[in-house]
Amino acid sequence: MGAAQEAGRLRIGVPAASPPIGFVARRPPTGPADPADRIGGMATDLGRIVAEALRVRAELVPVSGDEEMLDLLDARALDLGFPEAPLTEARLRAYSFTNPYVVVHQRLLVRAGSGISEPSDLAGRTTCSYLDPVTGVPPDALEPAAEVVAADSLAECADLFRRGRVDAVTADDVFLDYLAATGAPGAEIVGDGLTTSAYGAAVATGATSFATIVEDVLADAIAEGDWADIYTTWVGVEPGGPPELTAEEAAALYPMR
Repeated sequence: MGAAQEAGRLRIGVPAASPPIGFVARRPPTGPADPADRIGGMATDLGRIVAEALRVRAELVPVSGDEEMLDLLDARALDLGFPEAPLTEARLRAYSFTNPYVVVHQRLLVRAGSGISEPSDLAGRTTCSYLDPVTGVPPDALEPAAEVVAADSLAECADLFRRGRVDAVTADDVFLDYLAATGAPGAEIVGDGLTTSAYGAAVATGATSFATIVEDVLADAIAEGDWADIYTTWVGVEPGGPPELTAEEAAALYPMR
């Protein structure tokens, strides 16, 4: 924190291609003063709130992968990061995370009237799966007759779904809500939550005092309603409620084996 304040900036790592958490939207410039790239997502606004609390400038840095982001934090090339890596016991032991800024549940996105309402209905159907390998449950683990297409990005699943190449998409509901709100007309999210997991902000390993400061800032944002506004703006729906798990509680859902 002291280094960030001395430099007058907070270098914030955000996912480069994981809306609604973080992304870079490319568009043609409309004038000489307009950037060609636009960085957006929940992480950008939450990071700006932390920078404002420290009275420094927010410098947003898009990063292509979670491992790269965590390495940049430990190399002190970033001050704060929002990796797309749900909290697990192994991750919490290896890196320093804050308490969660969002709690999610794996669910199914289908077309209205598809007849799919739970995993057992996926028999003979094709599902695009966008899941963390540790916290996610593959559809064919629940329904052996399900056909599964694993995707590296939500955009890949979205494209397959819109073109009718898959019957369903399974992912954490924060991604499915975004997909339903931004270009999947006639889609609905069905079934109970298959898993519960959480995403936290990350700081350099061992920077526990800074993590506590970030937690306090994010807790204030939740209490004052800023968090709910940010969630609604980027996800496209109102949140069901604020995150209530601690980092330790979220990580304990996925113990080391």
